[in-house]
Amino acid sequence: MKIFLDTANIDEIREGMKLGLVDGVTTNPTLVSRESVKFEQRVVEICETVRGPVSAEVTATDFENMVSQARELASLSEYVVVKIPMTKDGMRAVKTLSGEGIRTNVTLIFNSTVFSTLSFMPTTRCLSPTGSIVTLSPSRSRRVSSWSIAGSEVSMTKNGSSIPARRSASATN
Repeated sequence: MKIFLDTANIDEIREGMKLGLVDGVTTNPTLVSRESVKFEQRVVEICETVRGPVSAEVTATDFENMVSQARELASLSEYVVVKIPMTKDGMRAVKTLSGEGIRTNVTLIFNSTVFSTLSFMPTTRCLSPTGSIVTLSPSRSRRVSSWSIAGSEVSMTKNGSSIPARRSASATN
């Protein structure tokens, strides 16, 4: 299992690194805006600090602009993994970017069926489902309390922290 911090605060990241608890970081423009620094500048700083996967999110909602932003973000550092929203255009962007060798992290996944399906797709590198994904059992729906992943690296974000799982690993939130 790997631990990814969901933050843009460089002091929190450095503290996590000192403790040996941080394998990567996931961030977005909203988190960076709270730090009073430019998004690209903070992404580079995080990459230099972590020297591991740093998921940085696009803000565009249409295919062309997502791909353009993703290419710009990926050019910032070899450690950047581009977060793309789970939309039709987002899935088109993931396919295009994967074909170019750009690593992606599909985010804003609100449906457990979609999450499960995406985890088996060859273009999927990383997934970030929302902590309130609902799973269906024969008797009732319930909030996810644990899951098992048989596909690619997956990161679950809940209450400001990310808990990723790898192939054949289990995690509990």
